Amino acid sequence: KAPAIEPFAVGVEKGSPTYNSILIATVGGPVKTVADIRGKPFGFGDQASTSSHLAPRAHLQKKGLEGDKDYKVVHLGTHDGVARAVQAGQVPAGALSEAIYRSLIERKVIDPTRVVQIDLSAPIPNYPITMQGPGVERVHPQRLLERQGQGRAEVLPRGRLCGHHRQGLRHPARDGHGPEAGPGEDEVMAEQAMPPGAGFGAILQAERAQAWRNTGVIGLVLVVCVLALALCGFSDATRFAEGAPAIAQLASEMVPPDFARWQHWLKPLLDTLAMSIAGTALTIVLSLPLALLAAPNTAPNPALMRITRTVLAACRSVPEIILGILFVAAVGFGALPGVLALALHSAGMVGKFYAEAIEHVDPKPLEAAAAAGASRFQVIRHAVLPQVLPQLADITIYRWEY
Repeated sequence: KAPAIEPFAVGVEKGSPTYNSILIATVGGPVKTVADIRGKPFGFGDQASTSSHLAPRAHLQKKGLEGDKDYKVVHLGTHDGVARAVQAGQVPAGALSEAIYRSLIERKVIDPTRVVQIDLSAPIPNYPITMQGPGVERVHPQRLLERQGQGRAEVLPRGRLCGHHRQGLRHPARDGHGPEAGPGEDEVMAEQAMPPGAGFGAILQAERAQAWRNTGVIGLVLVVCVLALALCGFSDATRFAEGAPAIAQLASEMVPPDFARWQHWLKPLLDTLAMSIAGTALTIVLSLPLALLAAPNTAPNPALMRITRTVLAACRSVPEIILGILFVAAVGFGALPGVLALALHSAGMVGKFYAEAIEHVDPKPLEAAAAAGASRFQVIRHAVLPQVLPQLADITIYRWEY
């Protein structure tokens, strides 16, 4: 059973132990009042945030608006994200911490002429400061604060404090309230609120167990690799020794290179360059649509995603030389069968890399675009591709060099 936790202080900022969540809307948008939110998307921050999700959602519920029933819930991840999305009209309304909203306006991140306040939540209590309960050596809250150089603080009933005691105490930064922790706070709190080493034994034991498991996995992988090398004859030193003269002979014939017939190389070099460019271009044309169908966040449905991934695996599992032979039989000799073989084989690999890059994009812009009424194509064009274009370019250039 976890030890009892007792709150003994509450933060006071600008003379108030509470703060608020502000509901904002786009100027000139469809939302003018709280009632207008019905049937429309509404932007929240992180799901665990008090002032950008929990409190405003409860506030809307008291107003008769139930999330995902009376309005579409859109999580945008951060307070800044909510303000920016409302200002840009990506969502018609949203909620965030009032203090952060005022700060964004002061820093000119948000233009107050493009965003309007439509409501304010009920006061939200600042985060409490707690200590372990019975069974732990206790220190009077006044003494604890004085130990940290915070001066006088008034002790209210049930251990609550008021006054300017928050300065220098850590306040959770999720909602952006309060200053950072002062020097030595963690040490003082640990010293005064819990006995030395309490609860650390289980944590250390779990860490040791995880370290042994990791060591076991690494050892197993090494054993498998060594066995595979042994089965392939890597440990046969005699074969390496017998092959050394042949390698030396080949190296002597290759170095230094003979440029006497360099004029005869120009046409083959040009053909090779043209084939590589044409093959890479066709690879992009084939890979990008397949990658969008293979990524779970852009595929229309799971069945089509699995089929597309199977097609990509089949393309990269057939060597280029085999595909080249097939295309020679189909279209004859020349550069064309080589280009087609390179493009088809490369599409299997590049399409997989493209799909993995698309799969790991930040989902918040996608949700915001969809909530604003964007079509699937518009979501891909404006929310997916801008995030992955640098990675797609890296993958494409690497494959072209290869």
